[in-house]
Amino acid sequence: MSHSKSNKENFAEVAKGFFLPLIGWSAAIMSLFAYPFIFGTLGVVMGILYTPSEGRTGVRIIIASMAFMGMGLFLGSELIGHTRDFLGFK
Repeated sequence: MSHSKSNKENFAEVAKGFFLPLIGWSAAIMSLFAYPFIFGTLGVVMGILYTPSEGRTGVRIIIASMAFMGMGLFLGSELIGHTRDFLGFK
């Protein structure tokens, strides 16, 4: 008798493997521009949750989130100004 996973369990694994890193990287990048403490923390949490299944990628998300959070805290207004100038917004 073989034990197979239900569709819900398969979907949960696929969703975890796709959405956790997507949210983690998105939050890390957003922490450069807006609310660095909130988005940086969200990226770190997503990296921690992703680490048990894919160790290296989760650790990379954690490191990037911490680095981008620090840069966002110190350079946030400058980065927003340069981005607006580059995109042509005034």
